[in-house]
Parts: sequence; structure tokens; C-alpha cells
Amino acid sequence: MAGPLEGIRILDFTTITAGAEATGFLCDLGAEVIKVEPPTGEVGRRLTVVPPGVSTFFLPQNRGKKSIVLDVKKPEGREVALRLARMCDAFAHNFRPGVMERLGLGYDDVRKVSPGIVYAEGSAFGSKGPHADQGAVDIVAQARGGLMAVTGDGRPTPAGAILGDYIAAMHLAIGLLGALLHRVETGEGQKVEGSMLGSMISAQGWEFSHYLITGRKPSPGGPGHQLFRGSTWGVYETADGYLALSSVAPAKLRQVADVVDCPELKEDRFTSPGRRGQNAEELMGLLRTALAKKNTAELWEGLIALDVHCSPVQDYEQLAEDPQVKANEYVTEVEHPRLGRIRMAGNPLKFSQTPVDLAASAPELGQDTDAVLKWAGYADDEIADLRSKQVI
Repeated sequence: MAGPLEGIRILDFTTITAGAEATGFLCDLGAEVIKVEPPTGEVGRRLTVVPPGVSTFFLPQNRGKKSIVLDVKKPEGREVALRLARMCDAFAHNFRPGVMERLGLGYDDVRKVSPGIVYAEGSAFGSKGPHADQGAVDIVAQARGGLMAVTGDGRPTPAGAILGDYIAAMHLAIGLLGALLHRVETGEGQKVEGSMLGSMISAQGWEFSHYLITGRKPSPGGPGHQLFRGSTWGVYETADGYLALSSVAPAKLRQVADVVDCPELKEDRFTSPGRRGQNAEELMGLLRTALAKKNTAELWEGLIALDVHCSPVQDYEQLAEDPQVKANEYVTEVEHPRLGRIRMAGNPLKFSQTPVDLAASAPELGQDTDAVLKWAGYADDEIADLRSKQVI
């Protein structure tokens, strides 16, 4: 069955996760995404390369796309790009502000040939301001965007995954979808802008807004959360691993006390809402001592029976074998031309009428150049001429 975005065509100049994941996510949902790469290929192809020369970085965010090689720095390459743009619903890139304008592929250039185009532009810090022309990668976004300052045990700590990139990509994808819906309803195109900095702020909407309203500057959350100090919220060491525990309501703490074999937790100074905050440090200390004596599985089973939100801290090996992950098909299998059958992170969305099909792997560099140009109306001799000029 066709995906929910079947019939949508995107001309894709994005690179790295903050851009490529945005269009990759829409490709998962059925959009036809034509990835335009320079002759050297997108830089992501050269990151975390495993034998036989395949990038594990590039694969998940570019699966299912078509790849064409096109040198848009040459006038002929620019003309090819504009010709393709006329035949697409959307155009996406995440170069620094000004780069595409200098190439003659900015929003004003593209909408001249395709007035109804949805033009999505991702950047590091937004299109305005003193640092608009600067670039960034994930660790810079986490630092500039405040997340790093509230993570860890005192020393600014980045997340263990490139969340700044990924969150920016998801926001850009949402913006693209919103503009495409508007286009379907009105025929009107528009420019959509997203940034890594803006996305980091949005992702901390509660925490940052709390500071803006109260003026109280938080300290790092350590193994817990900056705004849940005094509660049980946090990560605890167990006899054989670690357990993440949510905030337990005072009324339920008496039951939790039985599961963790710590009768002191039933005392009024911990179960009374009015006194609990005054004894928060002692409460946390008792929990740490009690949980360290028990196995993770035993604690997990007992606490979820009470409907207490908690989980073992899983590494990637455990996550890959998690029965819940398997049941919901959050890991997918695709066929790769050089690696064979491989597993990778799947698309988390499920549609009852238009299911997501992740059968295709990421494309080899330029594998679809000729096919896409023929679809755009180029004759064989024209394609040969472009190739002789090293445009494609």
C-alpha cells in the first residue's frame, strides 16, 4: 500500500542529520525524495564507515531516497536543479544562510520557476542576528541551546546521542508538512525556516519557560531532573545495573516501601506531602541504599505491578533484543547492495490505512542520476553532454 505522502516529491539538498533526517522521515512516509549530492558525495557518507566502505551514519537518514550527482556550482548544474524544482512539490536544504542565494538557488530564485514550491531551510542559529552566517553541529547546538548546562553532575555534559540534530530535523519535517498541507488546500507555496538553536529551546519548553517566569536559574540535574528535586525521580544503582524511577506519589510510597524492603519509607515524614520535601535528602538516601541491594528485574517487576513508572537502564544490546521493540517493529530490516540484509532503527509511526514501508536502503552515490534526468525530459545526448562537462 502507498504511504501517506505518496505523490509528494521533494528535491533534497540536505546534509547531515539536522537536514537529511527531516527529508528522510518524509521519505519513510512515502514521499519521493531526490537527493542532490556533489561529485564527492554528501559528507555523511564519510562518517563511521564500516567494511566494505558503507557509512552507518548515512544509512538510516537516507534510506529510500534517490541519489543524483549534480555540480550546482556550474551554470549547467544550476539549470538542471531549477528544472527539477519545477517538477517537485518541495525543495529542502540546510546550508548556511546565503549559500543557496549565491548559487542562484535561494527561495526567490526557485519560486520564480515554481511559484507554488514549498522551500524548507534549516540553519544552525536562524536567518537573523549576529551569528546567522555561522554553522554548527550537534554538540554546539546542545551547548548554545542550554541543554548541556542542565545535564550531568556539574560538568556540562552532552547527551549520548545527537539529539540536537535530530530534534532540529523533526521540527523541519513538521514545518514542511504544515506548508505542504497549506499548498494542497490553497495552491500557495512558501518558505519554511527551522534552526538547531530554536529547536533546542523548543525541546526545553517547560524547563526554560520555568526559568523565564521565575528567574530561578537551575543547576545540572545529575541523575535526576532540575525541577524534580525532592522527589524520587532519578536513576538508581541496583545490585546488577541501574533503574530509572519516576516521581512516586506520597500515598503510593507505602507500597513501594514493601517492594524495596525499606519500612522506614512508610513513616509520616516521607508519606505526608507537607513534610516530604523537608526530608527529601534522607528519602533519596534510603532509596539508594535499598535499591542497591536488589536486582533490577525484581525491582522492575514489583514496581510496575504498582503502576509506578520505571525502567531498567538498557544499553544498545539490550534495547535491540527488547521484546517490546520487536513487537512494535521499531527495528527494521532492509536489503543493502553491499552489506546484504541489515538491521537499523525504524520509523516509529504506525498508520492503519497507509503503512510505512521501509524496504529500501540508502542509495549509492549517483545511482539514480540518469533515470531522474530522463524523467525530467533530458535526452541521452544531453545527459552525455552534462557528464562530459562534469556537471553530473
